[in-house]
Amino acid sequence: MKIIEFLLLAFFCFCIYSQTNFSNDKKIAEILSRLPEKNNRAILIFDPETKDTIYKENIFKQLIPASNTKIFTTAAVYHYFGKNYSINTQIRGNEINKGDSVLKGNLYFKGYGNGIFTTEKLDALINDFFKTGIKIIEGNIIGDDTFFDSLYSRKDWIEEERSMLSLPPVSALNLNRNEVIITLEPDRYTGKVKISAKPEGNFIRIINKLKLSGAKSKPKITAVFKDGVLEISVAGSYRKQSRSRSYSIYVSSPPLFASAYLYHKLIKLGIKIYGIPAIGETPQNTVVYAEDKLPVKEMLSIINKRSNNFLAECLFKIIGAEFVGGKGNSFYSAQAINSMIEDLDLSGGTSLVDGSGISRGNLTTAASIGGILENIYFNDSIYKDFYSTLSVAGNDGTLADRKNNRKYNYKFHGKTGTLRGVSSLSGYLSTEKGNELIISIIFNFTKGSSELYKSTEDQIIEYLAESK
Repeated sequence: MKIIEFLLLAFFCFCIYSQTNFSNDKKIAEILSRLPEKNNRAILIFDPETKDTIYKENIFKQLIPASNTKIFTTAAVYHYFGKNYSINTQIRGNEINKGDSVLKGNLYFKGYGNGIFTTEKLDALINDFFKTGIKIIEGNIIGDDTFFDSLYSRKDWIEEERSMLSLPPVSALNLNRNEVIITLEPDRYTGKVKISAKPEGNFIRIINKLKLSGAKSKPKITAVFKDGVLEISVAGSYRKQSRSRSYSIYVSSPPLFASAYLYHKLIKLGIKIYGIPAIGETPQNTVVYAEDKLPVKEMLSIINKRSNNFLAECLFKIIGAEFVGGKGNSFYSAQAINSMIEDLDLSGGTSLVDGSGISRGNLTTAASIGGILENIYFNDSIYKDFYSTLSVAGNDGTLADRKNNRKYNYKFHGKTGTLRGVSSLSGYLSTEKGNELIISIIFNFTKGSSELYKSTEDQIIEYLAESK
């Protein structure tokens, strides 16, 4: 039967990591022997109930974890906020008298980091706001993302960032991932190219300077805000024989993008606005006219199952903002995770610079990952909830195409990690004999393919499932 109390570090180290009466499983050693030499690896496999360690190797060695970083990010939410935490998005303004149709002052659109907030969700908020009976807004429509800092790009907050993977701007106020999708459809008969944009609306203006040509070419796309409208210019040439093609454009100012959409939607509903779309901070004495509350688990499941990097970075900054009660930034977020590691008496060696694991500046150990998974395992108030956010081998998420559990009487719920020269896998294994194992495997390598190391991970999981 599970105990609720967290294990102390000394006891944890003695039971799980002690060399006393321990010898590594020979079959796992044989599987690992097939890998190229000089690969860096850290492996910890143990039974949290019996404290039996099945295999351990370099468990305190600092390695790049790739997306296993997300285990720390999502675990921090449960540690600090609990499973019932919600992420709010609000339309706010000055309090008005009942029956008054005039809002004297600005209307504020404030976000708290919901990375999956969409135009459909905003339309629902607009409908709720419309029910207030306000017909005139004498001020501006303000987009407020001050819950986070204004460093939208990872390159702005990570020194010497080497990752080439592009992400949308990370903001506290997000709308459709802060991106516009434009689609080009050539018509060889008219010699023109039709251009459409999603989301649609008067807050986007497309300037089409594109011409069809017989040569292979790539259009030049720019986007700037002018007079409360996102102006997208598409110039250059486009090949006649090309099929329709879509391009993603990241907006330079997420709060202005959101306020512009809200502004034009309200005007379309017949509401008169004296001001313009703008950005700013919401005064504390304002009231909530409409609110969307996102259960944090919805973001956690996408982050862990699909390994969504953008949402992980949004969550990372939420943690930092809540931790200090101010603007969320990467420094406060890293401090929060370090504090959690200390609170849980886990081993050292973890240094994180982002929430997604994209950066090669992230370092951790198999001992730290195994320790945090064990702490969650023995916390009855959050274990099932966290467990359900993990990808299920052969079923969903990033493990959907891995070992198919339906062929075997076992289950593996885990988190994958992949970068160039990095493969990691950590999680919970329910074996055919009904035992529960905690597994953390990290490979950093220069020889061999990523598929080779992932196949090795799968072989270890399958062997453990059938024999332990």
